[in-house]
Amino acid sequence: MLLYARSEVFDPGSLGDNAAEALADEAVRDAISPTIANAIGNVSPENQPTDQQVADALADPRVAAVFGAASGAAARQLFGQGEGPVDLQLDEVTERALGVTGDVSAEELGVSAADFESARLNLIRGEAVLDALELAEQIGWLGLILTPLGLLALLLSVLLARDRLRAASFAGFAVAAIALLSVALLYVGREVTLAQFNEQLTEDAVAGAWAALLGDLQTGGLIIAGIAALIALAAAAMASRSRRAY
Repeated sequence: MLLYARSEVFDPGSLGDNAAEALADEAVRDAISPTIANAIGNVSPENQPTDQQVADALADPRVAAVFGAASGAAARQLFGQGEGPVDLQLDEVTERALGVTGDVSAEELGVSAADFESARLNLIRGEAVLDALELAEQIGWLGLILTPLGLLALLLSVLLARDRLRAASFAGFAVAAIALLSVALLYVGREVTLAQFNEQLTEDAVAGAWAALLGDLQTGGLIIAGIAALIALAAAAMASRSRRAY
């Protein structure tokens, strides 16, 4: 889990890529589109698109790529400063979306991304949350050490055991239990996170972003648990036959 978090969540580049993929979720686009539509309307009221037009524009790969870059920049701000509000700046996303949604581009209007300064979303307020995320990012490197050490210890426990088949069975069940516990913790974390939002649209957007960032980890945990359980059952069956043979 630490390795995954280090490579997919705390790495700004990977997080930006995952954020761009999150725009495939309609709820995520619907939650972001009003901010962009209003920012365009503030600069050029006659060219303000509808929220649905912006949502459709966010599905465009060109706009999604810019959104991913903005999310990566927000991640660098989040894990780099550790204090103050963290905003997702959507000025460049708005500039690109304007050209997709309307008949006129930002260049033709004589405006640039700097004119869409109002296009921003506050991600996090509160020192406690920021401190927790900063601590999590700092200990992410432990995954590089703990993962190989854990695998080595598990392997040695089987190789040095008197009854290797029985030891392999215990090890398999232990890995399956840890994997399932990790999945359960992710589920609880998701529910706790979603409970912080009152609006259904925002909640759906956060759920979509959660799935994009951590969905693969949850799926991987279930797969590892299943494989480990099968290995454990096979080892237990072989150990049982071996004892009967004696």
